[in-house]
Amino acid sequence: MDEYKKLLTDARNKRQVLTDHRNALMKQVEETDRQILGLNQAVEAYEFILKESPSVIGVSLDPATMGLTEAVRKIFGGTLRPLFPTDIRDKLTEAGYEKTSSKALLIHVHNVIDRLLEGEEIEAVEIEGKSAYLRRASGIVPGPPPPSGLGGFPPVQPLTRLAGKVRTAKLNAFIGKQGEK
Repeated sequence: MDEYKKLLTDARNKRQVLTDHRNALMKQVEETDRQILGLNQAVEAYEFILKESPSVIGVSLDPATMGLTEAVRKIFGGTLRPLFPTDIRDKLTEAGYEKTSSKALLIHVHNVIDRLLEGEEIEAVEIEGKSAYLRRASGIVPGPPPPSGLGGFPPVQPLTRLAGKVRTAKLNAFIGKQGEK
């Protein structure tokens, strides 16, 4: 019996050592994840300032097992930056989604974007007069747009969808003022 008590004590001690080691590793993983998140945000900001194509982090797309809509959702989920439809098309092309032509794929991307806008999964913003799209953050209030002249970019204007068409918030405000007169 004494031998079993010693084995039990040894097993408990070893289990405690391993549990403590696992907890320490999990804390390291959490800290590493926070650092990666911070670096992802910095990379996206620099890409935006330099007008480089955005990198999409941690997204693996497989045309054989994943539909186009799911792939586009994953692309939006892999970046905090607004994406132009051409950015999405390029990421899909890199993954092997282009079956016919680049133009046909872009049309499909626009159709998926329309569905995601209607489902309020993404939102539209205007950048230099062009519509770009970003994943709608659940529970996160977006920060203010960058000030004029930041990296040569004009401020981002939020867009709204009215009667199936995208119009800038400034236009909607103008329409509202005209109706008040």
